[in-house]
Amino acid sequence: MTRHKHADTIIAWANGENIEYRWSDFDSWKQTKYPEWFDSTQYRIQEEIYHSGQVFLNNEDQPYILTQTNPGKVCLVCLKTGNRLREPIDVARSRHVTQDELKQMFKERYEVRLSNWETVKENLS
Repeated sequence: MTRHKHADTIIAWANGENIEYRWSDFDSWKQTKYPEWFDSTQYRIQEEIYHSGQVFLNNEDQPYILTQTNPGKVCLVCLKTGNRLREPIDVARSRHVTQDELKQMFKERYEVRLSNWETVKENLS
């Protein structure tokens, strides 16, 4: 017996993950509560979405805030120094930054993780 094409995604959905689908590579991803698991449809676990104002810590516990610089452009700005992690990047929607878009801002030597304001306040003092 062969494994179902969408087996991993089906298991994730059964475990409570949100699922997105699209009909082709040219369509945008849409959320579905009840996937039908067609062979011709692509499915994935819904990506985490970030927005301006969320704070992150890098691997050195430096606090960064996700900031919109222009329409369709965002960057991470260090709350201690005011320096950007790198130049702003283009995003499809600045209020809904995907994990893949966020990763474009990382320098190879950095990792950032979502944090909260209480943790950041401790790091700023």
